[in-house]
Amino acid sequence: LFPGYQLSFLDFPSHDICHHFIWAEPGKSFYALNKKGIIYHVSVPRFRILKEIYLGNEAWDMALSRRGLVVMLHKIGKAVSVDVRTARVKAVFDIPGGLRVYSSPQLDDVFATKVPYDSTEILVLDLKRNEIKDIIRAGSFGKIHRIKSKAANWGSEMRNFGVPAVTPDGKYLLCFKNNKLLRFGINDGRLKLEDVS
Repeated sequence: LFPGYQLSFLDFPSHDICHHFIWAEPGKSFYALNKKGIIYHVSVPRFRILKEIYLGNEAWDMALSRRGLVVMLHKIGKAVSVDVRTARVKAVFDIPGGLRVYSSPQLDDVFATKVPYDSTEILVLDLKRNEIKDIIRAGSFGKIHRIKSKAANWGSEMRNFGVPAVTPDGKYLLCFKNNKLLRFGINDGRLKLEDVS
């Protein structure tokens, strides 16, 4: 079917898998999240299930941080920080209506939103202190002085964050909004709007 490529098959209920897989360091396994709240740790290239972690509640999304996985349990309005080695929940964050989480293996913080896109605020979860560090509201950013165009005012005029994503190096949060890409620098869980293109 695909010359030069070997196909492997994994036998688990993929119709219940949420959104995407997350690669584990250093790329020899990945995590998959079942909507019923089961985390699968799967080896590559053999595609064997190494571990199953049962969270006991419906799940919607997960992100990998420096301190482990964070899973959004949307039905009960909580995000949980999970140590994948011990399969233990390390912290629980109350986020009523929470749906999405974003992070990087380079970050101790996780960003959470209450809607899948066009969120008007981003919550910053501090995994060192196990607390909600900040709530960042759209439109709370000043003018970008080095941009000499109408886009320079986007920091104060934006009404929501569009579709966010964190870069793998953990240095930037990117938001795609109205055919524009907004780049926020990340510094200790705080965001600074740096560029609009």
